[in-house]
Amino acid sequence: MDLLASEHARRVAASILAGVLLQGGLLALAALILRHHLRKLRPEGHLATIRALPWQDMDAVFMLAVFVGIQIVAGAAGALWAKLAGRPPDELHALTLSMQVISFPVAGATALALQARRRGIRSSALLGVSSWRQGRSAVGLGVLYYLAMLPFVAATAYFYNELLRAADYPIGPQPVIDLILDPTVPGWLRVQVVVVAVTIVPMVEEAIFRGVLLPLALRRTTPAIAMAAVAFIFAALHMHIPSLAPLFVLAVAFAIAYVQTGSLITCMVMHSLFNAVSIAILMLLGGNTDLLVP
Repeated sequence: MDLLASEHARRVAASILAGVLLQGGLLALAALILRHHLRKLRPEGHLATIRALPWQDMDAVFMLAVFVGIQIVAGAAGALWAKLAGRPPDELHALTLSMQVISFPVAGATALALQARRRGIRSSALLGVSSWRQGRSAVGLGVLYYLAMLPFVAATAYFYNELLRAADYPIGPQPVIDLILDPTVPGWLRVQVVVVAVTIVPMVEEAIFRGVLLPLALRRTTPAIAMAAVAFIFAALHMHIPSLAPLFVLAVAFAIAYVQTGSLITCMVMHSLFNAVSIAILMLLGGNTDLLVP
């Protein structure tokens, strides 16, 4: 047992060291490239543009109601469907989660489009790009900002999970990850959930939280407080305690990227990459989060 424990400790130490070196290198590379790009940007100008988006307070209330309401309605519909069909409890849970993940982007995107049309906000103004060239640049910056934020999110996850472990709080991935990794769930459903989680969900969530809530918050307080407040709402509404602190840091990084670049596409790319890489790593590890956060 002692030999097995020491071997496990060595593997854990080696994985931590490799992770630190890799993420440190990624951070350095991203910082060097971003330094060159940020010299050309004027965050103060982007702040004024973001604040000027004509959203109203009721738009934020409406979008948050859609965000929460669709989870409740879809969850109840999935549970009712499974019960009426006489499906076992594990399938009931899978159907509930899948309906929540798949229906939210549709409802969220529809509600957002209606509100934007009502306020006279064009898609180019909401996304912060007016040409294909600007769009390509925003995508490239999204990749760089993603690399730059990784060490901070990883460090936060590590220390936060250590605190939860010290408090004997159970640690595990979000329920949607369990759904994706569950071999008893039909393959087509797992693929569909992955595609939606990597593509449409990041777009809709960024449009709601950074595209609507952040501009409203920036009108009322300092950028730092506005970013933190919206980030906390974003993290809390995911309703998963082990992800609370990492999601908060993640959302702050999205907000910083939006204010620095003025482009919501940059945030969407960051969000999409984070979801895709996280899901890929967990699938490779078989859902063993202990190997990610020793």
